[in-house]
Amino acid sequence: MENIQNEFVPFEESYVLKQLGFNKPCCAIYFLEDGEFVLKSIWSSRNGLSDLIDAPLWQQAFDFLRENYQLNVVIDGSGSENLYTVFCRDYIYHGNRPEVYSYPEARLVALRRMFKILLDGGNKKAELG
Repeated sequence: MENIQNEFVPFEESYVLKQLGFNKPCCAIYFLEDGEFVLKSIWSSRNGLSDLIDAPLWQQAFDFLRENYQLNVVIDGSGSENLYTVFCRDYIYHGNRPEVYSYPEARLVALRRMFKILLDGGNKKAELG
């Protein structure tokens, strides 16, 4: 059985989403425990937990970026077996489009590409290579 943690955006990317204004209800959170951020179900008690970061599902993250920043992503797995290509629609790529060998890796590449576009000021001709 696949690890349920794989359904959630990793901590570092969840933190960036929070900085971008993400504040949708989530079914899990990251909280600081012994100097490290740990994923915990929100149905567990929040009492005594500080430094909380919401842990969105992948679809919540992509929906938030589409709805708030008009960024869309396509992860294409139609080419070679086990090869995925990431496209951010409406943005011009200079250099190669990223190709990765697993869907989970492709999701992470896509999210990071979207962050890079935003950090580059939304420039549609941003260097993404």
